[in-house]
Amino acid sequence: LAYRDEITRVPGVTLVGIRVGLFGYYQEPKNQIFFNGGDERYLDVRPEIHASPQLRKTLYETPNGVLMGTGHAKKYGWKVGDTIPITSPLQRTDGAKVWNMEILAIVDTDYEAPGTSNYAVANFSYLDEARSANKGTVERYLIRIANPDDAARIGKEIDALFANSPVPTRTMSERAS
Repeated sequence: LAYRDEITRVPGVTLVGIRVGLFGYYQEPKNQIFFNGGDERYLDVRPEIHASPQLRKTLYETPNGVLMGTGHAKKYGWKVGDTIPITSPLQRTDGAKVWNMEILAIVDTDYEAPGTSNYAVANFSYLDEARSANKGTVERYLIRIANPDDAARIGKEIDALFANSPVPTRTMSERAS
């Protein structure tokens, strides 16, 4: 998590959001779902996820709140206000493996195939505080830059910052990941 401030200072970087994942399933293992636990900047870095300023505020004020993709909502019949139990191998600090997530909004993020989005955005702070392992860690930094022509240089500078750290970075385009 401490890397965020250093990445923000790299010339050409305009915005840095963080993400941690929560993988699990609904009711039975074949019903897999992945939650992107983002911070307050995450939705700015992912403009395809349409969320009003009020909805964003609600997401970060509701610890277990989630913006649920239309595909999952249709498949399971979920609606705004539902609390869904997600069983995950990621254990909570209280020993439980069930994460109860409250649907705050149903969102569509797939413009090529509307109504099929299986994207789910959760509150990073909640996931980080409630998980029993890896607190304060981030799986992915999402970065916006001022000039796309500077992407290779910026990526190399970011990776150079952490090359000799216990957890080096590996910068790539989202398309390449």
